[in-house]
Amino acid sequence: MTFEEFCESTGLHGWKYIGSVRTKERYIWLLIVIGALCVAAFFLFMAAKDFTSSTVVTTIETTTAPLSEVFFPTIILCSINQIRQSLFKSVGVSDSSQVRLLLQTFYSGMNRALTEEEISTIQGIATRPETVLKLQKHWHLISNTNTTDWSSPVNQNLESLKRFSEENEAFINTFDFIRDLAVEEPGDSSVLSASYGSKVLHMNTTSFLPFFGTDFGLCSVIKPQIAFSPDEEISNMPWDLKMFGGLEIKKGAKVGKSNGLSMLLDAETYDYMFQVKASEGFKMSVQHHLDQPLMQINEIDISPGFESQVSVTPTLYTTSPAAKARFSPTERGCYSEEEISFEFLPHGIYRYDIGNCLFEAAYQEVLTTCGCTPYFHWGNVQLDFILQKRPFCKAQSLVCMNRVLQAIGSYKMINSSDPNRPGEKRSVPCLAACEDQTNDVQISYSVMPNRETLVRRPEFCLVVNKLRRSCGGFKAEGLSRYYPGLCNKILTTENICRENTMKTSHLLLTDPTGQDLIQAVFSYCKDNL
Repeated sequence: MTFEEFCESTGLHGWKYIGSVRTKERYIWLLIVIGALCVAAFFLFMAAKDFTSSTVVTTIETTTAPLSEVFFPTIILCSINQIRQSLFKSVGVSDSSQVRLLLQTFYSGMNRALTEEEISTIQGIATRPETVLKLQKHWHLISNTNTTDWSSPVNQNLESLKRFSEENEAFINTFDFIRDLAVEEPGDSSVLSASYGSKVLHMNTTSFLPFFGTDFGLCSVIKPQIAFSPDEEISNMPWDLKMFGGLEIKKGAKVGKSNGLSMLLDAETYDYMFQVKASEGFKMSVQHHLDQPLMQINEIDISPGFESQVSVTPTLYTTSPAAKARFSPTERGCYSEEEISFEFLPHGIYRYDIGNCLFEAAYQEVLTTCGCTPYFHWGNVQLDFILQKRPFCKAQSLVCMNRVLQAIGSYKMINSSDPNRPGEKRSVPCLAACEDQTNDVQISYSVMPNRETLVRRPEFCLVVNKLRRSCGGFKAEGLSRYYPGLCNKILTTENICRENTMKTSHLLLTDPTGQDLIQAVFSYCKDNL
């Protein structure tokens, strides 16, 4: 077919005039057709460019997704008081210069290295029998028991103190573990009672103890699905297995206060000493159960003297398989679990999340720039390696670590294993997670307690029994200083809040002495609960 025959037979508009009209008009139609082809080519190019450069589109699939697809969040609870006065009394430290040395070495840092004399002073305190016994009890509570009741048979099998000291001499001498002992006496808890749904746990469980390291300090991490598990095998596990034993947490949550987590907290403000913040109470965070807590980013203040109601609104994010297949992580702005791994947040215990990535970036910066290991997070590094090669941050290196952690969020690059080249590292930016659940939090307050109802509520006996223990230990001095006569009233009223009078104690406090006790306990509760 000739060109003239094609022009005559085609249905394309304008082409037939090119081969059949006079020369002058033929050139005009030829220019029109060429112009049309150029315009069509331009629009085709723009469409192709738009297609190849377009990125992920975010759409709201539904605002009423079922709660069966939602994880009930984990609660991180940190006492603002990260070092208590009673610790120093219990280990025989009364000299103000020694107290100042310990605070500067392990908390605020100093602009010089420790002298040999200072190292010797610290080692002398660390190796005292009463100090080592606290560490032994602390480790026992983490790994060998599920109860803080020292009269329980499972807590009667501690090895000899001499053998324990010899086996852990290198670690004990550094006294880095002061940070473990400073938040609470081994076995004590700020959580007097907690309930999740219909199940109630009191303070003798290890699940509420402040064993978990965060950028704020040592905190309690409460995973309700595990801590309140109806499975007796799980409830009898020690703390470290509950936390790092790979227990599966299933999706599912319910609406309403009665289906949530409730806690009664005691701030023990009379025992305050060193405070990171100039306030009293607790820092709390609501996070996914596979996230490393970032208190500086997600913290909520819980003040004593109030009942705090925290409502949580979850949001689920997903990325379609087509978007994952078509776009690279930087193009779509997110990573899936198999595309990236952390060096110091082991997979299975932690997930990929941008918060975890920012923590990993800051942690790697501390290791590189400061040359020390943050005590609150050892990662998967062996203790022997830390003691010999990269000691815990303290004194001069602690200043460097604190400076990095205060800028957490500004470090956005991490070294990660390359899935395509085993054994090799690559530097990648922190991005969002392709599959994620975030929790938006709102909080409201009301004053508590009510004096007229306090004595009839279970909180009254929980407080009385805790004060009974505190008044018999090293916390008695602080209690007597802030609440004169309280310990005497508690210890001389032997018949209340015992097993057989727990529900009838209010009937035994109708005389003037009983009313004085109620008023003293009420004053304590206003300042601390």
